[in-house]
Amino acid sequence: MATTYTVKGGDTVSAIAAQSGVTIEAIKSANPQITDIDRIEVGQQLFIPDASPVHVVVAGETLSQIAEDSAVSLAEVLAANPEIVDPDRIEVGQRIAMPTAGSVPPARVRPQTDTGEVAGTPDLVIGFPTLWPVIRAAAAEFRADGQVMAGIVQQESGFKNYLVHHDGTGHGLIGLDDHGLLPAFEVWAGMAVGRGAAALSIPPGLQMRFLAKTIAELTVRHGNAFA
Repeated sequence: MATTYTVKGGDTVSAIAAQSGVTIEAIKSANPQITDIDRIEVGQQLFIPDASPVHVVVAGETLSQIAEDSAVSLAEVLAANPEIVDPDRIEVGQRIAMPTAGSVPPARVRPQTDTGEVAGTPDLVIGFPTLWPVIRAAAAEFRADGQVMAGIVQQESGFKNYLVHHDGTGHGLIGLDDHGLLPAFEVWAGMAVGRGAAALSIPPGLQMRFLAKTIAELTVRHGNAFA
């Protein structure tokens, strides 16, 4: 069961994590008030999440293989380890928190259609911190670059889920254009978005999966996502 811990003199986040059997990142995620892990105060109350099994990376292992061997999804492993930005870059000796059944909230598990990770409210300013877990999950599913995805979203919409962009044709977070990728998105998603001002709001989870799929396909075809 999760517990609270009262900081004592000489305590550090790393020491508390070690004695509690959890990762530093797990404590940071459970305590968003911690902005600097080197600055905690005596008497401060910290929430200590349940300990998760930890896997120590050995030579030749990949994150996908570790997830498969543990009978969990790659997206669930990424959700349990928010410090991992690129799932293709892990190091020998790195400690990976392994999720167990029910330990990852549904909103953090890989989206298959749109599972409500982020509200599809039209013209909602979602922001990077809220959308990033969805980007990471979609990137892991299609083996795309999550940082490239985030850059595209920033450029196209500033993380605002536009109903209709300023030019009157682009929609959503990634500027799906009536005369560009929108028809391809509709075929792939099985969703009739509509055109112009009559368009429907597009679920963010679907947009991120389509973006990840498109980037992955372009990378395979041309060697990068911008060809």
